[in-house]
Amino acid sequence: MAGSVLDENPGSVLSETQQQAYCIVVTRGVDDLVHAFKVTVDTNKPLFQTIKEDPKSRITDLPLTPDAILPGSTSGFDLWREDEDRRRVKTIVGAFAERPKLPKMLRRKDLLDTVSNGCAQGLYVLSLPRPDGSARTWWRMPIDEASLADDALEAVQNSAAVLDALDPALLAPGKLEGLDWKTGLKVADLVSYFDGHTLTIDHPDEGWTEEKPIPRCPEAKVLEAVSAAVKAGTVWITSGAASVWGDTPPAGIVSKTAVLRAPPDPISVSSLTPEALPDAWTDGKASVHSIEQAVAAQRGVVSLPWKLVEAAITGAMNSGFIRVIPGGVAWPCQPHEAAAVQIGLPEAPKAKGEAKRQEFAEDQTPGPKPKAAFREAVLDSSQLNELVEGMGDVLAAAGNLTLRFRVAVEFAEGEVATPDVAAKLAAALDKLGVGGGYP
Repeated sequence: MAGSVLDENPGSVLSETQQQAYCIVVTRGVDDLVHAFKVTVDTNKPLFQTIKEDPKSRITDLPLTPDAILPGSTSGFDLWREDEDRRRVKTIVGAFAERPKLPKMLRRKDLLDTVSNGCAQGLYVLSLPRPDGSARTWWRMPIDEASLADDALEAVQNSAAVLDALDPALLAPGKLEGLDWKTGLKVADLVSYFDGHTLTIDHPDEGWTEEKPIPRCPEAKVLEAVSAAVKAGTVWITSGAASVWGDTPPAGIVSKTAVLRAPPDPISVSSLTPEALPDAWTDGKASVHSIEQAVAAQRGVVSLPWKLVEAAITGAMNSGFIRVIPGGVAWPCQPHEAAAVQIGLPEAPKAKGEAKRQEFAEDQTPGPKPKAAFREAVLDSSQLNELVEGMGDVLAAAGNLTLRFRVAVEFAEGEVATPDVAAKLAAALDKLGVGGGYP
C-alpha cells in the first residue's frame, strides 16, 4: 500500500515524511546548557525558517540592541568587562561564533551594524589607531564600512575616550543632552562639556537615575567644530559686536567668551518699513546700518549676521518695499559700508502722461525743447520686436521724412534691478547706442 501511494505522488509524500522526521531542535541556551524542543513543521515553508522563527532557537538575522554588548549589560553576554577601558571590535564580533550560549547570528554584517549603531547612539567611541600612534575616532556619527571591518578597530568606553575630532552636526541646538540653549550657549560651557563631564539624567516615572559619561575632546578641536558649524549655518555665533552665521567666522571670533545661538529667523521684508522700525527711519530715510541695529534691538542682540541682513534688504528692494537712494554706496555692500547705504521708500506713482514726459527729460543735459512727438506709446519687448519687423512699412509711409525714435527703458511697476542685473543691462544697451543713467 505504501508503495502504491509513493508511486502515485512520490515527491510530496517523501518530502512531508522527511520534514516531520526533523521536528526536534537541539541547541544551547542562555545558561550554556543543551536544550531540545519540538517544532510544528509547516510543509508550506522551508524547515529552517520554521526553526528560526521559534524564539527558543535564538537564531536571528537582524542587528542586536547595542546595549547588549556594553560592559555590565543585563543581556548576560559578558563580552566586555566593566574594568576594561577598550575592547577590540573583532573580539566582540568573533565571540558570537565561539560561544554557543550567545545568539546565533546568521550574518557577520548584523554584528558590525550592532557595533556601528551603538557608536551612533553615543554609547561608546570607536577608535582606529594610526601608524603614528594617534587614532581616528567616531562618536555619535556614522563610520565607513572599511574602518568598521578593520581588525584594529576598538570600542572605547566614553569615560576613557579622547576624541580626535568633533562632528559639527552635533552642535545643532538640542542635539546634545544637558546643554541649555534658551538664552544662548557659552562656548566655555561647550568646552567644559567635553572635558570629562558626566551627564545625569533623571527618570522619575521609572524611579531611577542614569549617568552618561561624555568623552573628552581637546579645546582646539571643539573650537574647530564650532567654526565649521557656524559656516554650515548649524549655529549662530555672537561675540561682542560680531555676529556670524552661514559664513566663516573671522579669526578670534570663536573663543570661550563667545555665545552660540540657534540659527536666526529670517527677517520679513515687510518688517523693515518705518511703521515696523520707527527708530531706524528719519523723515522717510534710513541706512542699512540703522535698520540692522533696530532689528537687532527687537531680537535682544547686539548685532545680526550680515548674511541675514543682506538677504532681507535685497528681498525688500525686489518686493518694492524700499529703494536705495542714489548718491551713496551701491548695494550690495560690505558690512563696514552699511551706514553709507541710504534707504528710502518707493516714490509715489505719477499720472501716466506726466510720468512719461518726466522720464524723457530725466538725465538729459539742457538743450532745445524737443519737438512734439507724432505718436507716443509704451511698448514691451515683444511689441518692440513687432515694430522693428514692420519698420519697412513705416519708412515707406514716411516718404522723404527723417524719422527719429526717442527711447526710454523702464521696469514694470514694483520691479527693481539688482546692481549686477543693472550693470549687464546697461552694457547691452550701450552697445546699441541707448544711453541712460539707471542709478
